[in-house]
Amino acid sequence: MDSANGKLRLRATEFVVEADDPFANDRLNRQPDVKSFCEVVRSAGERGAIILLDGEWGSGKTAFVTMAAAHLKIQGVRVAEFNAWRQGYTEMPLADLVAAISKQVDRSKIAAVKKAAGNALVHFSKVTSRGIVDPDAMRDSKLDMLEEWNSIEKAVGEFRNQLQLTASSDDDPLVVIIDELDRCSPDYAIDVLKTVRHLFDVPSVVVVLALNLEELCHTVQSIFGPKFTAHRYLRRFADQYVLLTKPDEQHLSEFLEHTLEMAGLHSRVSAVRSGSGTNTAAGRVLRLAIDATECNIRDLEQAIYRTVVPLASTRSDQMPYPSRIPPASVVAALTVLQVIAPDAYARIVKGEDEDGFGAISAINRVFGKPAEDSFSEWQWTPRGQLESILIAGMGADFRGLVKDISENISRKYQEATQCSDDLATIMGNHIVNLDLGVFNWVRRLVCYRDFRGSSRRSWDQGDLGVHH
Repeated sequence: MDSANGKLRLRATEFVVEADDPFANDRLNRQPDVKSFCEVVRSAGERGAIILLDGEWGSGKTAFVTMAAAHLKIQGVRVAEFNAWRQGYTEMPLADLVAAISKQVDRSKIAAVKKAAGNALVHFSKVTSRGIVDPDAMRDSKLDMLEEWNSIEKAVGEFRNQLQLTASSDDDPLVVIIDELDRCSPDYAIDVLKTVRHLFDVPSVVVVLALNLEELCHTVQSIFGPKFTAHRYLRRFADQYVLLTKPDEQHLSEFLEHTLEMAGLHSRVSAVRSGSGTNTAAGRVLRLAIDATECNIRDLEQAIYRTVVPLASTRSDQMPYPSRIPPASVVAALTVLQVIAPDAYARIVKGEDEDGFGAISAINRVFGKPAEDSFSEWQWTPRGQLESILIAGMGADFRGLVKDISENISRKYQEATQCSDDLATIMGNHIVNLDLGVFNWVRRLVCYRDFRGSSRRSWDQGDLGVHH
């Protein structure tokens, strides 16, 4: 959403890095890691290096290397960024890389490199076209082939020399950042790696390969076979290996707040703040999805945006008063449920899970039986908070005497998780003691019947704009 005009945004915006302030939009506190990474890059400049930055899809690799590029540029380092998936126009890595570099580095300094690359490409094309354009050429020109090999060797040497001369003309290295290689076709991905290792591995040049190593291994095995030792093969193309770490709970909580703000819902749902800063309850709940599944930051962001529509369709006067569970934690719980148990989430949306214990059973299948050695504090663990929010948030059977409600919840919780009597009792008492402000939160946000009720009028009256 655009905060200025009150529009709801249903699609995540692309991460933006400000040239003069690279970390202005850094919500996951990548700044210390980015700065440390940049120091490694600069220190490797004299001899040159190829650095592999490994991270899962959606883990924030592109944001990381884009911030790194901007930070290096502020320090006066020459940086060329190349998106192999989007910018592999010619399907000839040398041509694509040199073209991308020439657009981002002083043209007068890169002219000799471009000329040497062009000369090498001419010789490459002669060899690759032989036998395709003229089938008799291979048989009739064996001597020419050997001479052409010598010409290629000379052209490659000239390119490497010119690249080194250009790169060494400054105190800092020439840094080439290659992103999205794991999304490319197998042949192109391998050709890029070979080009980098054989042509760009020169002093004063540092190449950063930002990719998902596991996915690239699958790409390599699609060419060489499933039994091929792809990890060992790929490690030969890099001198250093850096693993992108997962964000902590504190910064996941801040990420949630920022995402809600970008979606246009921060004024309706905001995390509780205390003297020590942002409450991390929502972050701890979100972390469950990352730790227990293959979920990543991008998956979380998309799940949060899927929560946007039902939340936006609830009028402001229907929002519950503040409770001991902040609204942001409720959104975090729904987000996690979408990620780890989408079928259970769908049943809640369709009204097939009346009390939320179907979702609890699904969570139990994902995480396993609750740990009995910490049952006295279970309700305050991330999983305990997630389960409490979902049960209280459905609020279907919260009628009658408190004692009866507690026993009913305890019985159903035990059936869903196969936990001990003691833990079931603790959860039952904990949930009935929650402020009533959280009751029906989940039901109000996602259940289909609410879309047919009064909350639907907020759409009909046109008081919510939508941006796609």
